Amino acid sequence: MSGHFEGLMSSLEAGGGSPAEYCERALVGALLVDGGLRARVRSLSGSEFSMPALGRVFDMLMDVDGPVDLVIAVAEAEKRGLAKVTGATGIAVYLASLLDLIPDVENVEQYMRYVKRAAVAREVERMRARRATERLS
Repeated sequence: MSGHFEGLMSSLEAGGGSPAEYCERALVGALLVDGGLRARVRSLSGSEFSMPALGRVFDMLMDVDGPVDLVIAVAEAEKRGLAKVTGATGIAVYLASLLDLIPDVENVEQYMRYVKRAAVAREVERMRARRATERLS
């Protein structure tokens, strides 16, 4: 079992987040490892992420013209003011922490499918809650 996979499983077992949240983190981490994977997840938007700050980081990575890696991502995030958005003590630490959650970069499309499914489920729940509120009004 790889160290990345063990770290992910430990975090999941500790109840630190939903599988969709881990897929979001793993997907962005995978892009930091191999920016060439961006072509495989172009149909995803940062607005589909449950964590808005991570969605903004994803959009930033997708918008970078040219290669992407951790060093380029940190520089781009600082240039765009994303250090404030993440709430992290340092954007480099925040982005580097995403590298701990990557079981396998080849699974990036599966991570994307989980993120998309979770986004649809959140939207259905929002619509359900809105209708319930309208009925009570």
